[in-house]
Amino acid sequence: MPSTLYRPQRHQQVAEVVDLAAARARLRGTDLSGRTLLVRCSVALGDEEVLRHIGVCGDTTLEDFRGVIEKAFSLPQVDSPERFTHGYDDDGRLDPHDPLGRYLAHPGDELFFHWGLWTFQITALEDYLRDSATPTALCVAGAGSFPDSSFDIAAVNAQLLGPTAIQAVLGQTRPEVKDVVDRAPSLDFPALLKAMDLERPESMERRKRETLRSLPREKSPKARDAFWATVLAHSCMTDASTTDAVIEATMDALGYTEAHGNKVTAAGAKRLCSGSLVRLAGIGAYGPGSASAVDRLDVYRALLRRQGPAE
Repeated sequence: MPSTLYRPQRHQQVAEVVDLAAARARLRGTDLSGRTLLVRCSVALGDEEVLRHIGVCGDTTLEDFRGVIEKAFSLPQVDSPERFTHGYDDDGRLDPHDPLGRYLAHPGDELFFHWGLWTFQITALEDYLRDSATPTALCVAGAGSFPDSSFDIAAVNAQLLGPTAIQAVLGQTRPEVKDVVDRAPSLDFPALLKAMDLERPESMERRKRETLRSLPREKSPKARDAFWATVLAHSCMTDASTTDAVIEATMDALGYTEAHGNKVTAAGAKRLCSGSLVRLAGIGAYGPGSASAVDRLDVYRALLRRQGPAE
């Protein structure tokens, strides 16, 4: 699926991003199997619509997708009658072992999930090529919540990924990166790192590897954190405004402020680590005239990954 990160304070939007799996397939001939479906799942609670945008493997069974819905909406753990149907008022029941992609094969296709007194409308939006690094299911945006709960996309995705997968992906990251991710739990970085496939090998010139080994060049904890916040934000491969919003949200989550107590701006964070960013620009991974998305992603992957003796 595309690399995605929740856009802070834009609760009903999905940020436009680069389809990393498709880019890999185009430029590298990666053998991809299966599809990731982007679906809109919504339910009416009185006058309020509660919705989630979910990326999910098309091979996921309806029974397993039921669990995805329960986690995405933080449904109470109660024994409640549930079933999937073709129509809103359908009295039938779809086979829970059927794959989701059988019913949501094209944009606009719909099915319904009945859970107790509630009926969830599930609509296909898009589909993407997937690869082995693509999570089975992720919540990429949403708004609203059931009573006595709140929408926390990072917590939702932590449940969808599971603790084993999260620990595995964090174990692949540099200690400084893991520290930033652990200290900024409100940001959805484990899902991003999982989608990046940090263990994927890349072919890189010796000069680039030597540059990466020297980064970050800054010494102060604040400046080094600003560098990792900037790299993580750029790894989302999204538009400039969303990238800046992620940088600012990360610095805020880490507890940093400007000299007069104001929040650290994206521009301010970049100034803190400008020495490192100049060197990233020198190898085509930052700024105007930078390399392709796939080549930049190779650089970010190598930067974020735990370094071995040969790196």
